[in-house]
Amino acid sequence: MCMVRSIDVTLDCNSAPMRRRVPMVILSLTFDSACRENSTGVLMTRTVAEGLIDLMLEAGIRNVYGLVGDSANPVADAIRRTDGKLSFIQVRNEEAGAFAAGADAQVSGRPTAVLGSSGPGSLHLLNGLYDCNRNGAPVFAIVTHIPSTEIGTLYQQETRPDLIFSDCTRYLGYITSPAQMPRIGEIALQAAIRERGVGMVVVPGDVAVVGYDNLGAATTTSPTLTTIVNPVVAMARTAGEMLIDLLNGKNVDHAPVIFAPEVVIRLSA
Repeated sequence: MCMVRSIDVTLDCNSAPMRRRVPMVILSLTFDSACRENSTGVLMTRTVAEGLIDLMLEAGIRNVYGLVGDSANPVADAIRRTDGKLSFIQVRNEEAGAFAAGADAQVSGRPTAVLGSSGPGSLHLLNGLYDCNRNGAPVFAIVTHIPSTEIGTLYQQETRPDLIFSDCTRYLGYITSPAQMPRIGEIALQAAIRERGVGMVVVPGDVAVVGYDNLGAATTTSPTLTTIVNPVVAMARTAGEMLIDLLNGKNVDHAPVIFAPEVVIRLSA
């Protein structure tokens, strides 16, 4: 059975003040292949939507806020097939979902996700995503889009997500082909977690249902997401190593003061 390889995710929020939590994050994603097995044992391809869900689960995301409908249906259906590993929380409108995702991320210390469909569905996310991005909430936003063949034709409810959300995201990536998966999703998650803000993926509904087997060799590759370490954690680790050297009587040329948003460590000989 082809499955996504499991990883360890460390999130330690207890050492930071409640009002400004900066969790330690160590994240590594590795994928064996893009396939699954159905009830008869026959191998089936993973779709782009399912690939995004796999990434979310590996990153420690547990809740997705939003509304079901139209181009967002493939993603919602992929969430349904996680058997409760990923919870879809329906809200009154997408704006409320974006605010809820930001609050969830800040309180739990884990990245959280929000889903918006094409046209007005995604537009409603705007206010909440601005709030998430400015407050440093790690939110992974999936915006589904009109059919890829209709982009640029003044199609019903067509918008320009790349322009609309450019100022309220740390990263915005367009998936126009399955060949871009899982890399675009990985970059968006990296941005959300490492840069503390909104990482967004825009995917047309017709692309979301395409399977990876259309890519030939892509089904046998094992893309790996570079390990992410919060810079605050890295600074604290370096300072701790210096402190150990001092306590052990080793010579340290300098006694630096290391400042970070939630870390102030002074070393002296």
